[in-house]
Amino acid sequence: MSMAEIFWHSLPIEEVIRVLKTDPEKGLTKEEVETRVQEFGKNLLPQKPLPSNFALFLGQFKDILIVILLIAGLLTFVYQKYADTLAIFLIVFLSALIGFYQERRAWDILEGLRRVARMKATVIRDGNKRILDSEEVVPGDIVILEAGDKVPADARIIRSREMKINEMELTGEFLPSEKRAGIIPEKTPLVDRENMLYMGTIVEQGEGVAVVTATGFNTELGRIAGMIEEKESPTPLQNKIKRLGFEVAGIIGIFVFIIFLIGLSQGRDFFLLLETAVATAVGAVPEGLPAAVTITLALGAERILRKKGLVKNLTSVETLGSTAIICSDKTLTLTEGKMKIEEIEAKKGDKFLALKSAVLTSKAFIENPEEPKEKWILRGSPTEKAVLKKAIEIGLDYRAFEPKLIQKIPFNSKDKIAFAFYKEDGLKTIYACGAPEKVLRICQLKEKERNILEKRVGELTKKGLRVLASAGKKGIRKTSIQGLKDLTFFGFLTLTDPLRPEAKEAIKVCCQAKMVPIIVTGDHKLTAKAVSEKLGIKVKDENILEGKDIDRLSDEQLDMILEKIKIYARVEPRHKLRIVKAWQRKNKVVAMTGDGIN
Repeated sequence: MSMAEIFWHSLPIEEVIRVLKTDPEKGLTKEEVETRVQEFGKNLLPQKPLPSNFALFLGQFKDILIVILLIAGLLTFVYQKYADTLAIFLIVFLSALIGFYQERRAWDILEGLRRVARMKATVIRDGNKRILDSEEVVPGDIVILEAGDKVPADARIIRSREMKINEMELTGEFLPSEKRAGIIPEKTPLVDRENMLYMGTIVEQGEGVAVVTATGFNTELGRIAGMIEEKESPTPLQNKIKRLGFEVAGIIGIFVFIIFLIGLSQGRDFFLLLETAVATAVGAVPEGLPAAVTITLALGAERILRKKGLVKNLTSVETLGSTAIICSDKTLTLTEGKMKIEEIEAKKGDKFLALKSAVLTSKAFIENPEEPKEKWILRGSPTEKAVLKKAIEIGLDYRAFEPKLIQKIPFNSKDKIAFAFYKEDGLKTIYACGAPEKVLRICQLKEKERNILEKRVGELTKKGLRVLASAGKKGIRKTSIQGLKDLTFFGFLTLTDPLRPEAKEAIKVCCQAKMVPIIVTGDHKLTAKAVSEKLGIKVKDENILEGKDIDRLSDEQLDMILEKIKIYARVEPRHKLRIVKAWQRKNKVVAMTGDGIN
């Protein structure tokens, strides 16, 4: 079995270390690294080489109309019609020059982005910690990661502490995933593999040590890049121009043939007839069309660039206009990619306490409090920043309570509650905020009350909302969370990723233009359904398909249900590629929008 076929997440870490022939404490030796570089190559993703200026310029002469014009130019030169020759070649050269300039600029921008994107990695080799270019990382390397680091290759976690990874680069979702060591089932979807790290993702919180399992082409990103490295198919415009070129050539050929037949039947001179036929052919060629098309596309590319869009190939401008299906990611495409408090559910007097408990237990803070309020920069996790922003809106200043702080116990993946102890009015006070199922357990509630609240949590989550519960108690005796059972429940804070202001109107315009918008997201189906309803897209359960369901379908089965699916949830990049290809099999021009892997 090759290393690419091993399910690293389902093996004991000792077995992973044994298969990779490495040492979790000392790492690889210099000799082992050199051997593995020879075997696996550098840790680089597959990418097309930058085309030369000559190749890029030559590529502008592929259209059939350009070829017809070049032939016409040569014929006019042969018959000493130099003015016509000069005019034709000038038009062809101008068209090629404009196309070359636009595409050269796009390639240069992309190359600049590639250079900026290079990153470093911290590894252990020969028992020593080293910092090196990520392209030098090999399978079996022991990598050390902490908050802010970019994961240099696919890796299995050996040990970690409160590690959270932003996997937007791979899944398109901005909320970080909790990561921990351990073994998980073989069939666990990629987005739920908590013991694995993937190339290009970012450590948002915590730290960890991991062993590299795959580099370059063999990483998840590398496999995706390999799947889409296919020969480019002609665009709709290129097909139309090609068809027009053949039609023009056919019509000209018929006319020339008729002229010859009539002339020969009248006994006219053969060479005079040939010259007449050439003149007719040259006159019939639409010399200005290629230049007009190129200039129009170039103007379109310029307009897109002013809106911060980059067009690599000019013909893609027209392809964009031929789009029939838009597969849209959810986060940061349809939504803002940041959490916002939707509502605080509590008794009238407890709403303030519910928010106060949430903000006093969080680690969010204002980075530049000396600046005017509208220029404040909030730091913290997406959820904590949403809580702090709401507190600022109602005038609740967490800084006024800092002198009263006794101790904070931050949120962790085991307890799923953040605690804080303050001294208020001479009494010790505890505040708690976190997962509803955890907070409700430590509150003094009757069984009926608890059941009602748990049912309400289920109703809120079905709407695609994230729910926090907050509680507290004044007059406690000790600053300990051991045996807590008698806190007062304050209320629920519901959070959502709000729609981008222009999203609903954009979807409406797409529908009016007979384009079909489809949501393709790594998020849960309830969240995606809630977003679609806000956008005005009516969706039933039968219109939703999850990644695990796609895996069970053949291409033929997927094609049969394709047109009724409006939401694809919990999908991986490979699923997105299958969806796009399925629509292409129906001869549809498909656009994929989003960030990260999209």
